Amino acid sequence: MILILKFSKLRAIWKIRGLTGYELGLCNEASSRNKNVRAIIDGLASQIPSEIAQALKSFYGRDEVPQDVAKRIEQLILGSVEPKVDVELATKLCKAFPIEFYILTNKINELTGKGHIPGKVQPSGETQTSEHL
Repeated sequence: MILILKFSKLRAIWKIRGLTGYELGLCNEASSRNKNVRAIIDGLASQIPSEIAQALKSFYGRDEVPQDVAKRIEQLILGSVEPKVDVELATKLCKAFPIEFYILTNKINELTGKGHIPGKVQPSGETQTSEHL
């Protein structure tokens, strides 16, 4: 099932879908990778001068990302049908429009929880529209 969300504040219409089990696994791995990157950077930073350590942290930009946000960024990338979303767009949306970011990822989770019947094509009239002002 595809859900269409309209955001007047963003001046955007977003088409999203639920995730597969495989994609949910990828989202969980994104959260774990985020934690591992932080640990690696901290380990490297303890062995080098502070200026280089700070540059390393700035370069990777992952030392301040909460695990939930890392997971939701991956959910938005995988669950967005239109527009297509990459890490840069998801991160910008999270920073500039945090409420809309959470609405989108919550709806993706909701659609994922509803599941689907494998092999059954949904009729074209099944698309829902939701408007968020």
